[in-house]
Amino acid sequence: LSLEARRLREEMERNLLNLNAEKSRMRSIVNCMVDGVLVINREAQLVLTNPAALQMLRLREAEVVGGQVAEVGLGFELSDLIVSPLSDSGYEMKTREFAVEERVLMANVAPIRDERGQILGSVALLRDITRLKELDKVKSQFVRMVAHELRAPLGAISQYLDVLVSGVVAGDPERQARMLSRCQDRATALLGLIDDLLDLSKIEAGRVARDLEPLDIGILLAETVEIFRAQGEARDLVIQLDLPDSLPSVLADRKDLERVFTNLLSNAIKYNRDGGRVFVRAQRDDGRVRVEVQDTGYGIPAEALPHLCEEFF
Repeated sequence: LSLEARRLREEMERNLLNLNAEKSRMRSIVNCMVDGVLVINREAQLVLTNPAALQMLRLREAEVVGGQVAEVGLGFELSDLIVSPLSDSGYEMKTREFAVEERVLMANVAPIRDERGQILGSVALLRDITRLKELDKVKSQFVRMVAHELRAPLGAISQYLDVLVSGVVAGDPERQARMLSRCQDRATALLGLIDDLLDLSKIEAGRVARDLEPLDIGILLAETVEIFRAQGEARDLVIQLDLPDSLPSVLADRKDLERVFTNLLSNAIKYNRDGGRVFVRAQRDDGRVRVEVQDTGYGIPAEALPHLCEEFF
């Protein structure tokens, strides 16, 4: 009897050790999850949580574990969602989004049942989708921006073509040529926009190949200014180029710099006032070459300046 009692005691101790080890492994897994976990029993008491959930909900474990869900500060929406499986007969998972301060969380809640189908409680998986919501908003802004940019030139081309097809200017070859020239200009602008979008997708995918070579910034700036000289004169703008006698060569991709300088000069002319000025300068700056483009236009609103590096702003 003594030996049998010792054997049973040792077996029970092993079972307890195995149970504790299993609980420890499960606890470690739950604690390491990046998604938040909340578990309640059939009495709607919170019995298990993890650091991710506590961080998302701005709570402390000692204040919530063991308490009633409705009283531990989860908020009405989340509390109502977690306890809803206790009174439902189905097995379906429920999903809902809700806001916590400045963040958006998505909760997936499902009932916990035993082998007989009896409800033991429910489990909620929380995921912070704030960044996904921001990306979705950025995508929507991008689609609106592209639609706006495409609509104007396509509308102009359509109007010119309608006039040509109607025969209103059939007897005026010079006017026809002007309209076709404007259609061509609009089509070129559309192709440029499409090229920009393709370049953007390549940059985001990390598939941009750059052809680096020593470049004379002075020559490149002079060529770019000359391209826009006529466009500036049409609005009585004076484009002033200020270059030192010599500038060091820079290692760069010619097309990239041409795109940057073209965009800066184009904006300086487009958003300038009639009869204004555009200043283009280049100078040495601590082993680099500094290029500045300044105009006399109305500029960028102060509240928009912090967002200059945000995509599609």
